[in-house]
Amino acid sequence: MASKPKADPAVATQQINRIKELSGQLTSQAFSVKMMGQNAKTYKADCVSFANRIQLTSERAANFAKKIEEDLPEVVAMKYDLEAATEELEKSNQIFLQIKMFIQQNQLPPFPNKVVNQAEDFRIQRLITDYNRRLDNCVGNISVAFASHKLQRSLTIEEEEEVLKTLKTDVEKELAKLEELKSLKQAGGDDAKSQWLRLAVEQQHLRFIPFDQIKVNNFLRRGGFGIVYQAQWDDTPIVLKQLFDQKDFVQEIRLHKRVHDGDYIVKLHGITKDNDGNLGMIMKYAAHGSLRDYLKSHASKLTWYQKVQLAKQITIGLSFIHRERIFHRDFHSGNILVDENGGPMITDFGLSRADQVVVPSGRSSESPVYGLVAYTAPERLKDSSLPFDEKCDIYSLGVVFWEIGSGQKPFKEQNDMSLGVNIIIGQREKFGKGVPLRYKELIEKCWHDNPKERPSMREIQQVLSDLLHDMKELGSENVSCLEEDEDDEFYVTAGLGSYKLTESKSEIDTSDELSGSSSTKYVNALEDLTENDDSYCK
Repeated sequence: MASKPKADPAVATQQINRIKELSGQLTSQAFSVKMMGQNAKTYKADCVSFANRIQLTSERAANFAKKIEEDLPEVVAMKYDLEAATEELEKSNQIFLQIKMFIQQNQLPPFPNKVVNQAEDFRIQRLITDYNRRLDNCVGNISVAFASHKLQRSLTIEEEEEVLKTLKTDVEKELAKLEELKSLKQAGGDDAKSQWLRLAVEQQHLRFIPFDQIKVNNFLRRGGFGIVYQAQWDDTPIVLKQLFDQKDFVQEIRLHKRVHDGDYIVKLHGITKDNDGNLGMIMKYAAHGSLRDYLKSHASKLTWYQKVQLAKQITIGLSFIHRERIFHRDFHSGNILVDENGGPMITDFGLSRADQVVVPSGRSSESPVYGLVAYTAPERLKDSSLPFDEKCDIYSLGVVFWEIGSGQKPFKEQNDMSLGVNIIIGQREKFGKGVPLRYKELIEKCWHDNPKERPSMREIQQVLSDLLHDMKELGSENVSCLEEDEDDEFYVTAGLGSYKLTESKSEIDTSDELSGSSSTKYVNALEDLTENDDSYCK
């Protein structure tokens, strides 16, 4: 489903205030018209009818104004057509004024012995008919303008059937594990009891949280796939995430259920449904925001030991996801959250897919490339029809490692189009002074141009563990990690040779050039990439 363009909060606030102002004017007019209608001396039945209809319309406008005031401006602008609502209320205001003048003209009793003017009476009857017609149109148009847009696309019958089949398979797996629990419980013994307890905790059903227990505090962000709010669940700060498509919602919930026990993966408390029927995920709140936000404020305070430890924790989380044969597909610092203790939490599985999903061949230009360009593996930039595997995520992980070490956003000075070409032909970010040699070498292996040369998750974790151990042995865990940039000239390697670069010049001196077909594939893929960019990493 195509989502609406992102709403401007300032414009939305102005429109909401105008709607409240118009609603107040309609309420005031309805009150005075009601009093005048009761005192009408001629055409009283019609005047009273007008007054009642105006009263009902003004009440509806007041209820709408109250409803939109209770929600966040950005969300209101996505749910309702505020421009159309404002226009219809202004038209209603004009109609109410004209009817009010008509009722005012009928406040005086007719002159005694006045001869009935049939032409005048006919004119007034036509006027009354016209006012009723315009009121009918007004009520109908307001009903349309006040109708909310459903933020979430419902499942089709075919999709519901597929979901039910999936749920049936999940239930059968649950029953099989319950049988395992039963046998373990009967077997007895300390080890069996521990195993039984562990499995019992894992097999808790997905929790449904009533929406009236949730208080939405702030609008956090809106992307191409959904909306994220900061909210409160009783006394617990949480994040409420609503996707635009129920099919995507079910997919992400199923993935969360598979990895919810993993360390350094954002915790899913449960699901909820708002008053408009939109499903939402209730997730753990990250006090420090995204890793990008965290590094902006904390990078200069972290020691190298803390940085390497952070890199290892993220690796553990991604390793758990890969063990479930799930690939993230959109791995960058904006999709890693940091909790109040500085611990990372991998999130946003909206683009993740299990490895059994087959990408059709021969669709290099049509297959979308997801993720930010700076974090996207070169083979995916060249040809998005290539199957996505763990090596693509490992490339992204290497860029995240560099970001943790430097505290900077990668390639922040380059635009996406030129950057994508540069990554394909071998450009990588430079390293500052003081980077531990093994950490630097690990990053270079992770972002190697040849996926086969990139290390496995197990190897990455081992290198980081050894590095942390040696740092601790040498007593260097508290050494400050403030870095200085090297000279403007630097070299980058990506398994394609060595290229000399300068900050003032983005050219790469190499005889290797992109072929015409590869360039075309890259440009087409990059257009998909920029269209699907859902990042809030600034």
